[in-house]
Amino acid sequence: MSRVAMMTVCLIAGFCVILQDADAAIIRLKPRAEVAGGLVRLGDCAEILDSDPGVVQRLQNIALAPVPANGRQLSINYQSIKSRLQVQGVNVLGIEFSGSSSVLVVASGLKKNGQSKSLQNNIQNLRSSRSQTQRVRVTISEAIKKHVTKLAPQLGEFDVQFELPPVVISTLSSVGNLDIQVLGGRVPWNQNQSFDLRLTDQRGVVRTLRVVCAISVRPYILVAKHGLQKGKVLQGADLEWKQVEQNVEGVQQANGLIGLETKRVIRRGAPVLSQDVKRIPLVRSNDIVAVYSRMPGITIKRHFKAKTEGALGDVITLSSLDGSRETILAKVTGLHEADVVGSNPTVSRQTEMQPAPQIAAGKPRLQNRILNTRREKFKTQ
Repeated sequence: MSRVAMMTVCLIAGFCVILQDADAAIIRLKPRAEVAGGLVRLGDCAEILDSDPGVVQRLQNIALAPVPANGRQLSINYQSIKSRLQVQGVNVLGIEFSGSSSVLVVASGLKKNGQSKSLQNNIQNLRSSRSQTQRVRVTISEAIKKHVTKLAPQLGEFDVQFELPPVVISTLSSVGNLDIQVLGGRVPWNQNQSFDLRLTDQRGVVRTLRVVCAISVRPYILVAKHGLQKGKVLQGADLEWKQVEQNVEGVQQANGLIGLETKRVIRRGAPVLSQDVKRIPLVRSNDIVAVYSRMPGITIKRHFKAKTEGALGDVITLSSLDGSRETILAKVTGLHEADVVGSNPTVSRQTEMQPAPQIAAGKPRLQNRILNTRREKFKTQ
């Protein structure tokens, strides 16, 4: 058997020992515990019995919580202790619990000069442990991202989520810098992926690890390609695609923005939201509008003056041109055109927009489409 294989077997055996050592242990909880150190450990709260002294010592050293301040108390129940053991990789199925259902922890009241320093050291050790754990997770995540990007560059930016047993993270965080080689991965990338990691530490020891993770491709939204002034009619050249975090609000369909008019100034690179735009008014206040009243076999056309503005499909108020106070309601059907409300509808003369570009696995292309509206010269009768 090669040296690498022997080291791998030893590593796996080490992991299994932690999970199996406590199979025959008995933990008898105390009703009350006085603790003088900075951390409350299982040995402070319970009497631990096992035929293997090494198992007893390992269980006694498991930290449960910080010691409460002088004059304060802390209650630690059975479920909290059980959960803490599981986090530490202990197999609780074979452990027999007895004694009190909870332990009341108080500070011993012995103020020693070195106690404050000991507490600070314990807190610093906990922070250091968390920092090392985060370093391991970031290192593995970046290695997986680099591997997937080589296989599927069209994905652009994406996030990787995975879980590792605490005992694995603890072991990896204690070996220093790691050189990681990633193998595996397949399409479709939006399904769970399985990767084999080959980890080499500074001493040349090689470990292998299988990680199952989820890949979340960041969505594309439309942002301003350059600064946009208020009243700008948006075209394809004014917008571009940008990948953002999952929770960032934005428009993901081009036909939701192209041809609309901005309601405010939008800076370069900022998302263009639906509330930032409005439809272009085809009829504005005081415009002369051709109004049609349609009935089967007959169409009547008259000209009115618009009192309100409206986009395609909006209902506006119009007044007569002869000076009378006659007003009517009509639905906008085109540039300076409307149908009397209640008459047979007519087909809009506004050119429909082409479908929005499809966002595939990679960055979509934004076509430069302009909303074309047929503008006819208006002659008053």
